[in-house]
Amino acid sequence: MHKKKAYFLGFCLIAIVLILFFLAKQNSRVPLQNLPSKLSNDAIIAVNGIEVREEEYILHLKREIAMTYNHFYQEYGIENSPSFWITPHNGIKPIDFIKERTNKRIVESKLIHDLAQRYNVISGFSFAKFKSQWKDYNQQKKEAHDKDSVVYGSVFTDLHDYYNYLLNNLEIRLKDKVVKTLFVSDDLELQQYYEKIKKDRFAYAEEIEIGLFGFDYKLQSYKKSNQRINQILKELDNGLALQKSLEKKYPPGIYQQRIFYDSVPIYGEDNPDEIIKQNAQRMQLNEHKIIRAQKGVYIIKLEKALQFSYYPLEEVKEQVKYYYETENYNNLIEKERNTAVITINEEVYQAISAKMFN
Repeated sequence: MHKKKAYFLGFCLIAIVLILFFLAKQNSRVPLQNLPSKLSNDAIIAVNGIEVREEEYILHLKREIAMTYNHFYQEYGIENSPSFWITPHNGIKPIDFIKERTNKRIVESKLIHDLAQRYNVISGFSFAKFKSQWKDYNQQKKEAHDKDSVVYGSVFTDLHDYYNYLLNNLEIRLKDKVVKTLFVSDDLELQQYYEKIKKDRFAYAEEIEIGLFGFDYKLQSYKKSNQRINQILKELDNGLALQKSLEKKYPPGIYQQRIFYDSVPIYGEDNPDEIIKQNAQRMQLNEHKIIRAQKGVYIIKLEKALQFSYYPLEEVKEQVKYYYETENYNNLIEKERNTAVITINEEVYQAISAKMFN
């Protein structure tokens, strides 16, 4: 009898612990708003209950039209025609392709709006209020321009550019709030994170020797240079040697053997030598990598690295903190993306096809 009572009490204790653990997990996350059971009649899509109507949806969709034409031309050689949007290629219709891309853009923007509201960065988002704000913004710039006052950027900002401008600024504020709320780091956490990433982020070779082959944009067009360099990289990965003989096989390419010393600084953000050096210091021996700079495109191979070292934590602490906060924030966004509640009003959603592309 006593044994049965002990088993029963043990079972109850385990159940209580599990319930408390579950409640703790639930309370650690900012809850979603109460989601409506269905969409409004004029809504096209909703993300976590935040509805998107036709005008906002089309704002995003229009920005995908040129990219969709380009995608199907590059992939299948298909140009615009009366039947372009409804003709399938490899099982995919351009109309479905563009709407899937638009949906992705919508989800990304609404997740930011949703999280910003849940973390009290904003009280909410209204597309109508946003449009009114956009008009006021352009009016103020026009008035400043008419008075010969300083106006930064163009006098007129289109609706989509202003949408992205506000969204980017909102995400900066959201990230700052989330980091201060959830990801406050102490010295021990930063030390542990530094040890985790230092090989990829803060390692350098004090002396390196590289092989380099590339094209100068003054001698060959950007497009052709990049097509050639991608082809050569595949051949190198299949056993072709990175050596001077490539100059005859792929003119007007130039082959070089270079040595860089960490103690000798190279100045200029757009200096190809600095870009090449920074990348080579983080490569593995015999690894190939494409480097793009303003002057040209190159393949480099790390042939010799003498004495690898790591920048000490004291020198890179702010960078470590930035990487730590950014990784945690990105993980949160990815989790929200994977658990987002997305609802589509099929009738209105399908009507977009007829309205825009027929």
